[in-house]
Amino acid sequence: MSTRSPGRQRVVRLVGRRDEGDNEVCDEDNEVCDEDNEVCDEDNEVCDEDNEVCDKDNEVCDAVKVVGIKH
Repeated sequence: MSTRSPGRQRVVRLVGRRDEGDNEVCDEDNEVCDEDNEVCDEDNEVCDEDNEVCDKDNEVCDAVKVVGIKH
């Protein structure tokens, strides 16, 4: 009977696979992210954590339109 040490945990990947073709970072939900791992829509616009479209200054441009890529 083997026991694990309580301090050992499985390593969780924070960032999913890197798409070599477009060189875009994708998370586990297959959402398109930019190089800083911020969620972007298809037009590569930066979205905040609530997946609302933001401009480069991270201000919400359109709080009504929710943009996300889910396959």
